[in-house]
Amino acid sequence: MLRGKLTVGANYESREVLLSLGTTLVCIGIAAAAVALLVDVPTLLLRRKALGAKMGGVPVLVDRVDNSGDGAFVVIGPSRLSNHPGEMVLWDASKVHSVLLGPPRPAAEGSDLVRRRVQSQPPADLHAWNVGFLYGHIGQTPADVGLPFEDLTLGACDFPAWIVRSPLAQTNSERWAIHIHGLGGARNQALRGLSVFARNGFHSLVPTYDVSLDLRGRRKQSTLGLREWRAIAEAQDYVVREGATQIVYVGWSFGALLALRVRQEKLSHLVKGLVLVSPALDWHKIVPQAMGRAGLPGFIVRVVMARFNGVIPRWGDPKSAWEGENHCVSGAAPVPVLITHGTADATVPLGHARESIQGFKGPVQFVDFPGAQHGLEWNSNPALWESTVDGWLKSLGSGEHRPAASNEQLGEGCE
Repeated sequence: MLRGKLTVGANYESREVLLSLGTTLVCIGIAAAAVALLVDVPTLLLRRKALGAKMGGVPVLVDRVDNSGDGAFVVIGPSRLSNHPGEMVLWDASKVHSVLLGPPRPAAEGSDLVRRRVQSQPPADLHAWNVGFLYGHIGQTPADVGLPFEDLTLGACDFPAWIVRSPLAQTNSERWAIHIHGLGGARNQALRGLSVFARNGFHSLVPTYDVSLDLRGRRKQSTLGLREWRAIAEAQDYVVREGATQIVYVGWSFGALLALRVRQEKLSHLVKGLVLVSPALDWHKIVPQAMGRAGLPGFIVRVVMARFNGVIPRWGDPKSAWEGENHCVSGAAPVPVLITHGTADATVPLGHARESIQGFKGPVQFVDFPGAQHGLEWNSNPALWESTVDGWLKSLGSGEHRPAASNEQLGEGCE
């Protein structure tokens, strides 16, 4: 009888222990869910926003179109780009039609409206525009900047690309430039840089990669080069098959990081130089800077960055390339580098840009563009940008700089 009582007591105590343990596990689960809700979910959303491909452009109100003896002028409202120096492009609300605008002028004394001369053939419905989008890129294809081009696809993934052949070179020219657009952009971002290369006898190849906005149904969140570099390496392979013996990379913003990663992963003695426009090289600093500009408190930024690579679902994208970025800068063979950078760049501030290139081994020419925002150096002063690149290409052709010969094979696969 006593044994039965003891058994009953023991079972009761066991149930109490199990219930207590279950309650503890539930509490732990609730706490974990709270952490995920309060930290990981916002972090995941911020990560996708920071690394996602998206349509750009700055919306602006179109007040009116003035016609006078001096030509047509578009009067626009205030925005981040309304007063940007040099030339800008205004697209309509549907982003189908565009017009090239000249430098800004005040519309009237004491007014915040801005007046810009129309410098291209105006669309027929320009007077009816109420809202537009300001961009730095010009046109949609090389034909819009007066350059004939060919369409092709590259590699196993069939990434679309443009070829622009220089009229000053033979069909199988030995000199090629590979132009890489930035994150959240498309190939037309690189149109501004094509003419100066054509005038110097370079054929140009303008490829797409995983998160290019030219593509439909492709992955739309960047891995900061962990995947994207392979598409650019396919472009390099193509121009080599075309007979290239001298290759220059032109990297716009994130495209600069891709150019450096290809140099790291697939070194080639044929790459003779790099032109880097607003190079975005250290994203471990760029992302928190953007969060700070968005008004997030410092402690939230620190928490988000600590979890930035730890919130990725197992079916999602790989970690960002924080660890390998510095090696991209310092690990490649030395080649001449030209960097153009705007003094008003808030995405990659001027001082940060200078700091991030300290590891370059080859000769570096760094040219500031007063008042230019991120990626808008050409727009702020087209003549200066093109003359700078023109002079750099001519000095490159002198053969004074000879990078060490090295070549590695590209891994296969299309993710």
